[in-house]
Amino acid sequence: MIAVGAAFKFYSGMDVKRAPKWMVRIYLEFIYRLFFELKKQLKRCGWIVYTLLKIFMKHGEENAGGKGLTT
Repeated sequence: MIAVGAAFKFYSGMDVKRAPKWMVRIYLEFIYRLFFELKKQLKRCGWIVYTLLKIFMKHGEENAGGKGLTT
């Protein structure tokens, strides 16, 4: 899987403001986008965190054999 983020928007000419060149150069463009698209990013990240927690809980229950989570 290749993450392209907003690359399609940038290269298609849509009116999307890019991060400053110094942030792009040191691979911190995601931080710029996080702050300037906060609502969108929190919605996306919240869903990812929720899904991962759900997967981990299911995995823990299956491996614990009904005894609760153990290490």
